[in-house]
Amino acid sequence: MSAHLRLIGIEKSFGSMQVLDGVSLDAAPGEFIALVGPSGCGKSTLLRIAAGLERPDAGAVEIAGVDVTGRRAADRDIAMVFQSYALYPHLTAAQNMALPLAMRRLSVAQRLPFIGGFLPRAREIRRQIMEDVAQAAAMLKIDALLDRKPGQMSGGQRQRVALGRALVRHPQAFLMDEPLSNLDASLRVHTRTEIVDLHRRAGVTTLYVTHDQEEALCMADRIAVMIGGRLLQVAAPASIYRDPRHIDVATFIGSPRINLLPARLSAGGVAGWDGHALLEGVQGSEGAELRLGVRPEDVRLIGQPAPGAIPVSVARVEFLGAETLVHLTLAHLTVAGLSEPLVARMSADQALKLRQGDRLFMTADPAQILVFDRTGARLPVARALQPSRVHG
Repeated sequence: MSAHLRLIGIEKSFGSMQVLDGVSLDAAPGEFIALVGPSGCGKSTLLRIAAGLERPDAGAVEIAGVDVTGRRAADRDIAMVFQSYALYPHLTAAQNMALPLAMRRLSVAQRLPFIGGFLPRAREIRRQIMEDVAQAAAMLKIDALLDRKPGQMSGGQRQRVALGRALVRHPQAFLMDEPLSNLDASLRVHTRTEIVDLHRRAGVTTLYVTHDQEEALCMADRIAVMIGGRLLQVAAPASIYRDPRHIDVATFIGSPRINLLPARLSAGGVAGWDGHALLEGVQGSEGAELRLGVRPEDVRLIGQPAPGAIPVSVARVEFLGAETLVHLTLAHLTVAGLSEPLVARMSADQALKLRQGDRLFMTADPAQILVFDRTGARLPVARALQPSRVHG
């Protein structure tokens, strides 16, 4: 049965390096939470602490309202799926899936070869175990693989067997540590759909660690973004993408990454870029340094000057099939601190006539512009600047 999973104030250091700094995360029963962040941010360590494979220096782990911080992994009623699959190469898929049930349901004597099968109830228990394995295999559509050993299976098949081994236990929570990272791109897309379907059918609370933001956005009920051992934001995928609370969340989530332009706050809370004012009602002191963030799909390219538009040149047109990425450089390098080209995302038809070297003007809907202060915190914006107040 699915359980409430809580991580409360988790701290962990390895030597002088602090890996987790007071991390708290609350997963409701049946919820799927994806934990994302760059390599080394502490997400796998947090998962191992939840599983009982690591002990926290401070904080607590609760499952179904019970503090399990001091319990062994085997006593937490959770199932973990690893990046490496961790299947026994000499056992068949059925035997790999049955193993955790045998360890739980059979006594030491009943597990003995030859003799164990003749002990009271051993055969009946083994029959029930194989029925549970067959049921899990049917759910994952791996019935035809049960007699094969790992060396006779593809990477995707081995991953489904690993999922089946976790599912057959009917755990209170699933913990998955980058389970798709060893698969090729097309198989990853297929298998993540299977995992989402499995989660919906089983309804088990799931904590899923990945560095792939696309996986997180399309699979999770909520995403927890971890940077430098701290959780910066936990929210629904759409909120994480459209309403990031910190510049590090905005830059990590989204591919290609969000465009960032240096800006400065002028009198009356007016902010803009490259001398072009766009927003008013921005909180902060006059002269404060800001960063304005615009997602590539919110960039608009126009052929004529307009209020708030910046002159740009097309540096490269990247055709990706259904969409095109247009890489831009400023025609006049007046914006200090702009170190990377800007990117616009548009349909292939929209970009059909664009060529390297074309001179255009870049603008954006002010309602889609995100404003961050110099610490990286998101600033509220009251409204777009009225046309009569726009500065050239």
